[in-house]
Parts: sequence; structure tokens; C-alpha cells
Amino acid sequence: MSLVEPDQPPSQPGDNHNESDRHQSIRERAYRLWQDAGSPADRDDEFWHQAETEIKNPPAPPPAKASATGETRIDKPDRAA
Repeated sequence: MSLVEPDQPPSQPGDNHNESDRHQSIRERAYRLWQDAGSPADRDDEFWHQAETEIKNPPAPPPAKASATGETRIDKPDRAA
């Protein structure tokens, strides 16, 4: 698969490490999205933009739940082994 990356604005001095980490996260997420969709041809931009949006705007944490005793607790997501 050849994900063509859209033009990126120039980086600010000192943010190369964070920018490269974000870029790598987007690349990995786009690849997983592409695989999950059955590895279709000619949809590189679609998966790249979706991954970029997901990385820039992560999902909100689950809402807190009130227990029977009135205590508020936050459920942690299950971790895959």
C-alpha cells in the first residue's frame, strides 16, 4: 500500500519529535483502517484523512456511572492481551 501524504504545513522549531510521533501514529492508524476495509486500491487519502482526524480528536472517555451506593466510578476499557 502506498499512502500518499497530503502537504503538511511547515513545522515549528523544536516540535520535530512530537510531529514525527504524530505522523507515525497517523500512518499506523491509516494502515489499520486500510487493512480493516479489505486493502482497497485508490483510497489512500480517505484512510489518511480519517486517521488524521481520529488522532487529532480522540474519542471522549466514557461517562462516569453512579453506583448503587451513590459513588461515582469510571469504568476502564478492557485491555486486549
